[in-house]
Amino acid sequence: MSEAGSNLSPGREQLRNALGDLQQEAIRIRAGCACKPPKRHQWTRTHALEVAFERRGQYTQPDLKRAVKKASNWFRQGVPAKDFLDLWALVEVLLEWSGSIPASASSRPAARQIEAARRRQREWKDHWSQAQKESGGKTDTRLLENYLKAAARAAREHPYPGLTGETEPPPLAQVYVCQQTHPHGIGPDQYLVSTGSDAPPRSADPAPTPAGEVFAAASRVCLLLGGPGGGKSSLLRIHLAHAAESGIRKAPVPVLVNASALSGPALLPAALAITARAHLKKYGLVELAEDFFLTPPHAGVPWLVMVDGLDELANSDQRRTVLKTLIHAAETAPELYRFVVATRPLPGTELGIPDDVARFELLPFTPGDLVTYAEAWFSGLDDPASHATAFRTAVWASRLHELARIPLMATMLCQLYAADPSRPLPQGRTSAYKAFTDLIYRNNNSKHIAITQTEAINRLGEISQVLPDRQAITHAAVQARDHLPDLINHLAHQRFHGDSRPAAAIIATHRRSRRPEALDEARWYHFLGDLLRPTGLLTGHAGDYVFLHQTFLEYYAARHAARTEEIRAELLDTLLPPGDVAGGNWRRPGGDASFFGFLLDQLLSQQDSAAPTVQRLHELAAQADEQACEFICEQVRLGTALPAASTVTWLSRFARDSSLYGSCRVRAAQLLADVGERDLAVEALDDLTYDSSTYGSHRTAAADLLAKMGERDRAAEALERLADDSSMDGSDRVDAACSLDRIGERDRALAAWSHLVNDFAVRGSARAAAARELAYLGKEAGLTEVLLGVVNDPYQPESDRVDAARALAEMGSWEAGVEAAKVLERLVDDRTVYGFDRVDAARALVEVGEGIDALVTLANDSMLHGSYRVDAARSFVDEAVEELRRLADYRTVYSSDCVEAVLARVDEALDALSRLVDDCTVDDSDRADAARTLTGIGDRKELADALEKLANDPTLEVEQRENAARTLNSICHGRHPE
Repeated sequence: MSEAGSNLSPGREQLRNALGDLQQEAIRIRAGCACKPPKRHQWTRTHALEVAFERRGQYTQPDLKRAVKKASNWFRQGVPAKDFLDLWALVEVLLEWSGSIPASASSRPAARQIEAARRRQREWKDHWSQAQKESGGKTDTRLLENYLKAAARAAREHPYPGLTGETEPPPLAQVYVCQQTHPHGIGPDQYLVSTGSDAPPRSADPAPTPAGEVFAAASRVCLLLGGPGGGKSSLLRIHLAHAAESGIRKAPVPVLVNASALSGPALLPAALAITARAHLKKYGLVELAEDFFLTPPHAGVPWLVMVDGLDELANSDQRRTVLKTLIHAAETAPELYRFVVATRPLPGTELGIPDDVARFELLPFTPGDLVTYAEAWFSGLDDPASHATAFRTAVWASRLHELARIPLMATMLCQLYAADPSRPLPQGRTSAYKAFTDLIYRNNNSKHIAITQTEAINRLGEISQVLPDRQAITHAAVQARDHLPDLINHLAHQRFHGDSRPAAAIIATHRRSRRPEALDEARWYHFLGDLLRPTGLLTGHAGDYVFLHQTFLEYYAARHAARTEEIRAELLDTLLPPGDVAGGNWRRPGGDASFFGFLLDQLLSQQDSAAPTVQRLHELAAQADEQACEFICEQVRLGTALPAASTVTWLSRFARDSSLYGSCRVRAAQLLADVGERDLAVEALDDLTYDSSTYGSHRTAAADLLAKMGERDRAAEALERLADDSSMDGSDRVDAACSLDRIGERDRALAAWSHLVNDFAVRGSARAAAARELAYLGKEAGLTEVLLGVVNDPYQPESDRVDAARALAEMGSWEAGVEAAKVLERLVDDRTVYGFDRVDAARALVEVGEGIDALVTLANDSMLHGSYRVDAARSFVDEAVEELRRLADYRTVYSSDCVEAVLARVDEALDALSRLVDDCTVDDSDRADAARTLTGIGDRKELADALEKLANDPTLEVEQRENAARTLNSICHGRHPE
C-alpha cells in the first residue's frame, strides 16, 4: 500500500500502510467466507465503522458521517486519531474480520487469544503513538499564541473590577501580594476540610509554602482551599498572567474556568472551549474550536485547568459531579490535563475526595502583607506609606484587624479609608458591607442614575399609543424602580438557592416588578437590565448580570431572608430551633458559615429579633459541646456582630471547659485574644497545659500559642513540664521538646530528648524520634546502643522497631547498620507481622542500602493482602525510578552491565504492577489502584527524561539503547491495554 514519492513522515506512512493492509486483508477474508453482511451493507470500511460505533453506544447517522470523513484521513495520509480508542474501535473490528483476534461476542476466549488481542492492541498503539508524535501531538501554535495573549489580558484585570465603582482599578499585578499556603489543608487559625476523624492534630504546624507551589504539585488534582474572599481567584489570575506572558514551553499551560461552566451537559474539552470563547472574545480571541483543548498545548505538556468557585455551585451533588469529572479526566488523560480546583473549605465526606488529591489551604495576609497591600492601593494618594500606616491604626481601632487579613475585606476597607481618611472604619463584617454598598451608591451620584432611570421609564411608556396601556406600563416601571433594592435582594436570594436564569427573568418574578400585559417579555427584561446596570452592585458577565463577589450575593440574600418581623421569627427558629437548643440536641445546619453569619447579623440588627437571638445563643453556648463551640467560634472569626460582653463570656466558658475537645478550647482561647481579652486568653491557655484529661498535642498547642502571644517564660515552663510528663504519649513529649527548641530553649530541649531516649517506658518510635533530634544536633554519644536495644526488642511493636532501625542506619556505625538490616529482613519474612509493617520494613531495608529485593518479594507474594502488594509494588517502582534517574544523571560512573541491570529492574517493577492488575485473586479496588499507579507512571517526567537520556546515549550498546527506548514508549503510551 505504500506510495512512491510520499511526503509523509515515517510514522504516519507506517500507520497508513498498516491500516490499508489490514483493511484489504479483512475485507478479502470476510468476503470469501460463507457469512453474509447485514442487509443494505457490504463488507466495507463504512460498515466496520458502523459496527464499532454501535459497540461503543455512539451510533447516530451524523456521527457516522463525520467518522467516515475522519477515517479517510487515517487511511489516505496516516493522520492519527486524536483519541487512540477511536482508532482501536475500527481496527478491532477489522482484526476480527481477518480472524487475527477472537470476535468480541466470543463467550470464553482462551487465555492465549486474550493475550494475542492485547499484543495487537499494543502494536497498534505504538503505530498511533509514533504518528501522533510526528504530527506534533499539540495545539496549533498560532491559535495557542492568540489564546495566551487574550488570556493574559483578561488575567491582568482585578477579578472583581466592580468593587472599585467608577474608579479604574489598579492592575492586579500592582496590588497583588503573594500569600502563603499550608499543604494538606492544615493551618493554624483556619477551619479545615472536615474528614470526620477524631484523631488529634500534631502540635507542630507544617511549614507554610508560597501559594504558587500549588501549581507545581505532583498531584494531578489539587484543591486550593480558602475562606470567602480569601484571594483564591486573584492567585489563579496572577498565575495565568505570569504563565501566559513567560512563554515557558515546559510548564503546563493554564486555563481558567468557573465551576458552573463544567456542571452542564457539555464534555470537558467543549466546556473549556465554550467558556474561553465567551470570556476572551473582548480580549482579542479570534478563533478557538471546540476541540482546541483535546490536544496538548505543546508536545508532552498538559493543560493546567484552574477551576474557580466549586463551592458556589448550588448543591453538593453538582459539586461532587464536577470534582469526579475532573478526577476521572486526570486519570484517563494524564498527558492532557492537570487540575487546580479553588473552593471554600467543604466537608470532606461531602465530596468523597480521594487521598491522592493534594490539598493546599491559602493563608490570609500577615500584618506586614496588609500594610504592603494598602500602600499599593493608596498609590494615588499623597504619601502612600503614611496612609498605609494610618490605615493599619484605623483597622485596629475598629477591631477589624483579623477580618482585614482577608484580601477581599482588605480591598473594601482600603476604598472606605481612601474615600475619607478621617472617618473611622465600620465595626463588624456586615457593617463593612453596608458601608461599602453606601459608598458605591455615593459614587454613583455622578452617573445621574435617577435621570437615566426616568428617561428609561419614559421611553418604555411611549411604546404604547393606548392611554390605559401606557399608564399601566409607566406604573409598573416606576414601581420596579422604587423597589429596586428589594428586587436586588430577591435576585440574590434566588441565585443563592440555585436559580440560574438570567437576572432580569428572576427579578420579573417579584411581585413589585411583574410585566404589564401590554408589554412583551423582551422589552420588559431589557428595561429591568437598564435598572440594574448603573447600580454598581452587579457587573456584566457573559450577557447577564452577576454580583461583584459571592459574599455580596450572600449579604443581599440574607437581607431578603430577614426582610419582615414574621420572617425573622421563622428564620431564628430555623437556625436555632428552641427545642433543640434548650434540650442540648442542636446540630449545626448544613450550608456555609459565611451565609449564616450574614443571617445572624440581620437578626441581631433588628429590634424585634435582637434580644431573642442573643438569648438563643446564650442557651446554645450553655450546651458546652463541640458543635456549639465550633459554630460560635466560626462566627467570631468571620466578624459577625455578636454582643461583645456575651462573646467574651462564651469564649471564656469554651476555653476552660475540660469536657470539650482540646482543639476547640485552644481556638476559643485564641479568639479571646483576638477580641481584646489577652489576659483571659493567657490564663485559659496556661490552665489547658495542666489539663491531663485532654490530648498531649493540644496541651502542647496551647503552650505554643502562649509563646506566640509573647509569654515565652510561661510557655517554656509548660513545654518542659509536658516533655517530662510520663502520662503523655511519647510522640507528644518529643513534640513538646521540639517546641522548646523552636522558641529558643535548646538546652532544655536537649535535656528532654536525652531523657526520652533513655526511658525504657517510652515507646520505641518516640525514642527513635528523640534520637534523631539529638543526632541532628551532633549529640550522638550512646545513641547506637539505645537504638540497637529497641531494634532487637521482640516486645516492641514492629513499627517501632522499623523506626528505630531507620534511625540507627542514619547515625550508627557500619556494624550497627548491618545488625539493623538483619532485623528488618526478619520482619519482612515474618508472615505473623502485620502486612503494612512488613512493607515498611522492606522500604527501610532500601533506605539502609540493602537493595530492593524485599519489595519485589512482597509485591509478588500471593499470601499478602492485595493493598500491601500494591503498596510494595509502588515503592518498588519509586526506588527503580530513582536508581534509573541517578544512573542517567551520572552515566560515566556506572558500567554497561549496571545500565542493563537497572533497565531490567524498571521493567520488572512495571511487570509487577501489571501482574497485580491481571490477578483475579486480588480485590477489585486493589487492582484498580494498581492500574491507576501504572497509568500514572507515564506522567512521571523524571523517569521519561532518564530513559530518553539513555536511549540517546551513544556510549551505550545498541541493544541497551533500544531497551531504554522500548521502556520509554511503554510508560508513555500505557503499559496495560485495559
